[in-house]
Amino acid sequence: REGMVMFIGIPSFSSKEVVGLRLDEKRSKSDCDGKGPNNERLFRCPAGFGIFLESDEVQLLEDTSDSFPAVNAPATRLDLTAAMSKLVGLTSVKDRLAKVQQLVEVQKKREAIGVFGGRPLHFSFRGGRGTGMSFT
Repeated sequence: REGMVMFIGIPSFSSKEVVGLRLDEKRSKSDCDGKGPNNERLFRCPAGFGIFLESDEVQLLEDTSDSFPAVNAPATRLDLTAAMSKLVGLTSVKDRLAKVQQLVEVQKKREAIGVFGGRPLHFSFRGGRGTGMSFT
């Protein structure tokens, strides 16, 4: 069985190190959802997808997915203020993009000192058809 590690530690119901996994496929004989036998919540997953194993029973698999190949950053930095100044109006969009730029800069500084955990950013630019607003 394969899954994602959700918990590693010595819980109150065991004297050994335990690994809690969220499995990729549902188990037919269990309704484990990340609670231990004493109802202690150690992680969350849908019922039947959780399992607790002793750490010596777990094997780490290499990540072989190449779904997102690495991309090098551009050599020159985009001057967002200059690029946005060419657009007429859209004040709220300009303000929001400036805040996103600040957020990305903070995340990069955190990663540089070893603090990871930034959220992925997703964007949706909308505009009425034929108004020229959908190009942004």
